[in-house]
Order: sequence, then structure tokens, then C-alpha cells
Amino acid sequence: MNTYRIYNNQLSSNINSCRVLVVDSMPIIYFAIKKLTNNHSYIDVVDYCDNNFTITNSYDRKKPNLFIIDPDIPLSANVIKQLKRKCSEIKFIIYINNKSQTCIDEFIRIGVHGVVFKSSDVKMLLAAIQSVNQGVLFIDQALTPHIKNSSLLPNNIEKQNILLPKISPREKQVFKLIIDGLRNREIAEILSISIKTVESHRLNLMKKLDAHNIVDLMKWANRLNIE
Repeated sequence: MNTYRIYNNQLSSNINSCRVLVVDSMPIIYFAIKKLTNNHSYIDVVDYCDNNFTITNSYDRKKPNLFIIDPDIPLSANVIKQLKRKCSEIKFIIYINNKSQTCIDEFIRIGVHGVVFKSSDVKMLLAAIQSVNQGVLFIDQALTPHIKNSSLLPNNIEKQNILLPKISPREKQVFKLIIDGLRNREIAEILSISIKTVESHRLNLMKKLDAHNIVDLMKWANRLNIE
């Protein structure tokens, strides 16, 4: 039986290149995934299908090695089975709406390689692509309560500790004061450092956490237990 790892959103720097074909009824999902992966050179989103009747033709033309499929598209499970028979090396990630009535159990049973909620952080999908492409089965942590047949999961889920970005003690001090609403000058006075040093720490934090604004930093503060 397959062993699924439950991940959050941690990415590794070592990964093989992959060619992705997106199958979804909404073109915006294709464009969103393409934009999401633009800065990741190992991912090439090669094509898009909005129904399951054109997948085989697209596969023959583009030769993807990874499919991201919306399971709400009719006959998705049957198409996956057909493609697995056609080439056993193809990998499949199910990208499912959190309000979907589709039974996830069926897709786990036929051997998909990853399952991700569309409502999860976008980094979850990147983590899934990386993991699946490296041969590691992936399941979105938020999905486990939605798997009706629990016998599919006990003893075959490997839980991984989530690797969070490392920040220095000084960066943590600056981080706390930032989310407390203090300005650079105030932070500099409290920590007895220069404003330029505060700015440097702030910039490093934004880069490490891939944060673009104070809202992003607040989210990371919760994850890192910074109060």
C-alpha cells in the first residue's frame, strides 16, 4: 500500500525538472498555476485541458510527466487509470475544491500521487509538485478529515515535521517589534542598534519568509509562535 507523507509548505532546493499538464474546467486555474511556477525553473507547465476527452491527445503531443487534475471533471478517475496503463511513470496530483462532493478515497485507492486543496496556501501546491516529482507521495494536511475510509490511511501515512525558516535571535526580536506595530526608529532605540541595521533585519525577514507586507508577516508570526 502506498505511503503518503503529510506536508505543509516546505520546499527543497534539489529537484528534478518536470513537465506539467493542467486539467481543470476553469482556465484561471491554469493561468494561476503557470504564474505560480514562473519563478521555479524546474517546472514547465506545458498544456491545459478543460475536459477529459482531450487529455490523451495532449499527452501524446506534449509528453508531460505530471498531471494536475480537478477530480470534479467527469470521468477523471477513469482517465487516470487509462493514463497509468499507458505510461506507469506518469504522476498525478488531485487539485480539489474544498466544497467538492467528490470522494477523495476513490483517487487514493487508484494510486494518485498527491492530493491538495485549492483553498490551501499556494506553496502547498509547489510542495506537492516537488514531492511527487521526487517520488514522494503527498497529501495536504487539511484533507485528512475529508477521507471517509480511514482504513486507507492508518499505518500508511508518514507524518513529517514541518521545516520552518530559520531566523536569528536578533531577527526574532525585530520581528516581534514589527508585528507590535513599532517603526524602524522605535525598534532601533529599544534594541540599541542603528536604523540601518533594523532595515537590514526587516529586509532579511521579508526574504526568508517570502513576505510582501505586514499581513504576510503576521501570518508567519503565528506559524513561528512569535508573540
